[in-house]
Amino acid sequence: MAQVALKEAETQLARLVQAARQGEEIILTEDDKPVARLVSIDKAESKSTPRAQFGSGKGIIVYMAPDFDAPLEDFQDYAGQ
Repeated sequence: MAQVALKEAETQLARLVQAARQGEEIILTEDDKPVARLVSIDKAESKSTPRAQFGSGKGIIVYMAPDFDAPLEDFQDYAGQ
């Protein structure tokens, strides 16, 4: 991971993009504070978690209490009951 000042990055954008394509992560800074991250699209997309598929949890819940959806006593005052 490399840190590059934003002013410096303006003149070296092509080189920084090439480094990101090769898998390097570049942090752009302004006044020594990180403001942006430059990574390849492939790397950024691979970090995202896949969405759950409908029905993928079927069979995981093996027991549900009979009073699962009964009002909770602690919240009777809030529910107006």
